[in-house]
Amino acid sequence: MKFISMDHDTVLKMQDGQTRIIKGQVLNTPPKYITFKREVYITTDPDEIAFLRARPSFGTRIIEGVAPDDMVVTEAVIPMFTCTKGDCKHVASNRDAMKAHRLEAHPRKKSKK
Repeated sequence: MKFISMDHDTVLKMQDGQTRIIKGQVLNTPPKYITFKREVYITTDPDEIAFLRARPSFGTRIIEGVAPDDMVVTEAVIPMFTCTKGDCKHVASNRDAMKAHRLEAHPRKKSKK
């Protein structure tokens, strides 16, 4: 089963480590972690699958069965400028383009002096 995390290199603690004394010997059990490699974790262990599905972030930050190529990841935010004059719905990608639009489509009225 493949799980995808929206956060890269996610590490979830599935089980705490334990110290037990059996027949006079100290036995340390290390904690069990689920470690995503980049954003992907693949497992066939039913306990791990149940643990991941029971997480509060399952379905939002952790999803199941989607290939990473299907997810769109963008680094850059593209600013958009929307004209606020009347009912105009013009959208420009930068301030200069919006200024040019306003000068052409919405010229200022000359005041009488």
